[in-house]
Amino acid sequence: MANQALCGESISTPLVRKIQTEAPITRADLVRATELSYPTVTKICDLLLENNIAEWVPDDFKEKSGRGRPASSMQMANSSAHVIAISFRPSYILGATSSLDGHTIEEMRCPIPETYPDILEAAHQLIINLQKNSKSPTLGLGLAAPGLLEIGDWSPHSTHRFFQYSRLDVTLHH
Repeated sequence: MANQALCGESISTPLVRKIQTEAPITRADLVRATELSYPTVTKICDLLLENNIAEWVPDDFKEKSGRGRPASSMQMANSSAHVIAISFRPSYILGATSSLDGHTIEEMRCPIPETYPDILEAAHQLIINLQKNSKSPTLGLGLAAPGLLEIGDWSPHSTHRFFQYSRLDVTLHH
């Protein structure tokens, strides 16, 4: 399970965006790019590495400067973890796994069923199948539905109703 500190401020820092957009990147480069202190960068990087959100770049891909040992570089995880996206389209449900560096690993789709409980069950089966085919743990799940969401439409109870009709709640806890 992801470290609670990752749910706070540290994950939303410009540091993560730099790793996503400029990898492979060293901690020293991150200090210069973000103007954060070296201890802060080290702490955030350690959390990202510990929770399989980032990973070290293999030695084969490190730049050789000609002097001494090359600095260790990191990148967003592309083999140690993945995320799953489920998108409810008008005529089908699309499921996909993606590495944390943004590359799509696999896509699956199924026709959209007639009833709401069946739609949720179909989404559940997509999630299960995507997880079975993956060689890494699922770090997160995102759901997207077509249409506009008005501010007054959402409530904690509507989210609860969404999950009570399916075994999605079980999937999300594993």
